[in-house]
Amino acid sequence: MASLLNLSGSALLNTAAVEEYLTFDILGNGSVGWKASNSSNTRTIQYRKNGGSWNNITSTTSGATISVVNGDKIEFKADNTSIGSSSYYNYFTATANFKVSGYLTSILDADGYKEYSTYGADNMFRYLFYNNTYLTDASGLVLPSTTRNGCYSRMFQGCTSLKTAPDLLASNIATYAYYHLFDGCGSLNYVKCLATSGINTSSSTTSWLNGVASSGTFVKASASSWPSSTSGIPSGWTVQTAES
Repeated sequence: MASLLNLSGSALLNTAAVEEYLTFDILGNGSVGWKASNSSNTRTIQYRKNGGSWNNITSTTSGATISVVNGDKIEFKADNTSIGSSSYYNYFTATANFKVSGYLTSILDADGYKEYSTYGADNMFRYLFYNNTYLTDASGLVLPSTTRNGCYSRMFQGCTSLKTAPDLLASNIATYAYYHLFDGCGSLNYVKCLATSGINTSSSTTSWLNGVASSGTFVKASASSWPSSTSGIPSGWTVQTAES
């Protein structure tokens, strides 16, 4: 039975039904790109298309690309301590609509991603899907149940077609962890966040839901307290309490 672990190794989430690497399900024809903000801090990851052989792809400032057609399934894995930092980042681009699912940690630990306890470094996934207007659904993406400083900062910022976010299961939000996370995601109308501490403190959720859909559903932990704002829960959204 697969489960994600917190930093002490305690099981936090039963994810037995999830058996995938980070996966893109392609919904059109075009390409998927792997891009670096800085030529001195590129990252090499592996990908395979439709269950075929694994190939290396190294990010470039202009973007290394993979050609795709409707129905393709692209999986990714790698061994990296981090994809980004406070001064650089590596990120996915696209020219075809796609859904993302699977374990995000598979691009940090190619073998141990299902039970990944060290969880990389601060800012590790910063900007990962930045301004990716072709990403439509991230509900199947599995994130660790812990956060590090800045780990998801601006990760989905500008993803204007994204409608559903991945479940955010961390009980505490670290400094800058969700900073501008969904800023500008004008189609986003569903978020589940189970944090009970670190909410809207130390820039943890600053403008994280700025510019999302005017109405939507926010699922929260019963013990949590959120402000009604773009740094909390948007005023036009319906609030639900997660079942224990």
